[in-house]
Amino acid sequence: MKFSYLLILISAIIYFTAGCSSNREVKESDQITDQEMMDTANKELAAGKYQDAVNTYKNMILKFPTSDLHIEAQLKIAEAYGKSEDYEAQMDALLTLLKENIIPEEVPQIYVQIGQFYEQAALFNPGNVSTDTSDYETAI
Repeated sequence: MKFSYLLILISAIIYFTAGCSSNREVKESDQITDQEMMDTANKELAAGKYQDAVNTYKNMILKFPTSDLHIEAQLKIAEAYGKSEDYEAQMDALLTLLKENIIPEEVPQIYVQIGQFYEQAALFNPGNVSTDTSDYETAI
């Protein structure tokens, strides 16, 4: 009788201890910072995993909507779209960012990427954008 109570008690302790430690592990993984997520996405972008990078940037924005990295993440999303040759999504992301941006210091970075978009578009479609191989006036 005492043995069965002892066995139940030991089983309960093991069960709750294991449950608490796995719960603690989940909480620790939830403690990722916005900068860590940004770094992960930057590594994915550098490795050519453009869709993974876009997803990580978007998750960072959703998880940390008030982060100081919010605009930088959106610029990186546009950059990833451009590198994956999804130029329509790139321009949409940039124009949306330009419309929604309330931080004047960040506006030049947005225009730089829009200029790079026009440069890239001119290289692929010289007849549609201009008669030259690079449409530097539009890019500027």
